[in-house]
Amino acid sequence: NANAIAAGDVEDIHEVAKRKRQEIAEDASTASQRTTLSAYGTNIGKGLKHVVSEELQTYFQTVTDAVVKNERVMLDPILTSLMSDPGLQPLIPYFASFIKKQSSEKEVYGDISRCQTLVDLIQCLVVNPHILWERYLHQVLPIVITFLVRNKMGRVGDDHWQVRRHAGRVLAMMCDKLENEKSSVDLQTKVARILVTKGLMDATKALTSHYGSIVGCSFLGEEVCRHVLLPIAPAYIAMLRQALEDKSNPLLVMEGLRCLEALTGALGNLVRKSSAGGEWDTGAQLFNIFGEDVLPFLVTKDKSSSVIITL
Repeated sequence: NANAIAAGDVEDIHEVAKRKRQEIAEDASTASQRTTLSAYGTNIGKGLKHVVSEELQTYFQTVTDAVVKNERVMLDPILTSLMSDPGLQPLIPYFASFIKKQSSEKEVYGDISRCQTLVDLIQCLVVNPHILWERYLHQVLPIVITFLVRNKMGRVGDDHWQVRRHAGRVLAMMCDKLENEKSSVDLQTKVARILVTKGLMDATKALTSHYGSIVGCSFLGEEVCRHVLLPIAPAYIAMLRQALEDKSNPLLVMEGLRCLEALTGALGNLVRKSSAGGEWDTGAQLFNIFGEDVLPFLVTKDKSSSVIITL
């Protein structure tokens, strides 16, 4: 009996040792994951398992290192692969957290190249057909809007206008990516109203912010331009004239002209479509707002007489 008990004890010890070795091995296999990904908080619920393979961990590390270093020679092929690589869904919560963390650093906005790189990263992930974005919109959409309407980006002379236009395109892509058409339209409308009420029609905001709001609405499509931008255009133009008439501030005048150009372009497309269809109400309405600036958008069968016969 004593020998039987002793043999059983030895067997139990071996089982305990075996389980311990397995636990150590499992801990070792996830150590790099904790090191690589634990810095990025996600919205994954507590108690839920979220396994990221070692290959994907390496992929994530490579991409984020390239974005932080911002070296285009290394970054461009990586961004290209992000647009089409399958199997990246497990990394999306971590990419969303990485983007949020990067955008919270003030020095990012002082470097126009880093701003462009972050918008590029978001665009590549959004256009990837293998990635579902809906769960992470609430994290990333405000960041895209920030790149649209932030009053200052880069240094004096940097082309922040281009970054804002790029962010507008990405904003539209994110709305279009929603699988449910009604959800997409609802999101477009909600975003457009935020851009107008908290941006464009706020006289205390910088004209650079106004420009981003106009561009954002423009990329959201014709219906947004017709139902959101067009109704407020007369009031906004009246407000904009103050900047355009301030000859003591050439920078303010230039920014005002950028806003006027963006608004004319966004609403001018409505004129082009309505005049092509023989419907002149919209054209006449915009002519009353913009004057001759809107004439290049008119389409008639007799182009030589367009100014005379249409308005």
